[in-house]
This record gives sequence, C-alpha cells and structure tokens, in this order.
Amino acid sequence: MKKLNGKHLNSLLFYLHNDIHESADWSFQSLRNNKLQEMVSYPPNVEITTSEINKLIEVLDSNPGIEETLKKIMINASMYPLFNLFNIIDGSGDIPDSNYEKVELIECRFEEIEDIEDREDFIHDLLFSTYWDWVENNKFKDE
Repeated sequence: MKKLNGKHLNSLLFYLHNDIHESADWSFQSLRNNKLQEMVSYPPNVEITTSEINKLIEVLDSNPGIEETLKKIMINASMYPLFNLFNIIDGSGDIPDSNYEKVELIECRFEEIEDIEDREDFIHDLLFSTYWDWVENNKFKDE
C-alpha cells in the first residue's frame, strides 16, 4: 500500500475544502427549499422542527447578510474536526481517553516508519495550507 502524497494528497484536501463549503451552501438551499428537515441527519438524535425552520427563515429574511455570517461559522466549525482527525492520523495528537499513541492508516514495515520529528507533510497542517490553493483553483469556476 502506498502512502498518500503529492497530487493525490492535494486532491483529497481540495475535495475536503470544497465539501465543507458545499455543505454550508447546501444547508441553506435545503432550508430555502423546505427540505432541511429531511436532509439533516447528524446528530442522529436531533430533529429540526417546523417551528425552528420558520423562525430561522424569519431571522434570515429580516437580517440581510446573516446567512453569509452563519455560513462562515458553519465552515469554521466543519474544519476543526478534520484538523483534529488529521492531527491524530499524523501521530502528532492523541485520541482523548484512549490507549492509542498513534494511528497508522498505511501498511509498512518497521524500517519504513518515519521519525515524527523528520516529517514535513502532516495532513492537518496541509489542510490549512492548501486552502488558498483550493480558493485559487476554484476562482474562475463561478465566472
């Protein structure tokens, strides 16, 4: 099994940036199209009521610009679980309340394992550093 790097790693990270933004947009489209109740599935024990939806639409309609502000909050909230996941995968963070010191998602022989101090390709850092590359890559899609 090969290590995820280079072009493939960038593709994954660009996909995640895109998915985060699309998820925020999709949520508001679902709200406006009266499909939010059927689309929200996480957490599984929470249901959005019709009353909550109506109040949210009322707030959005009476406060221009609030939708973009809420999208920014949603996008930011989506990023940190990914960052923390990549921190754990990279071996530079611990899984709270677990016995795991490091999570390896690749198969390798002992002699192939890199010393953590010698690494420069931590996925959690690359997730943030690839954001502007992702923005640049998507700049002309809306034109």
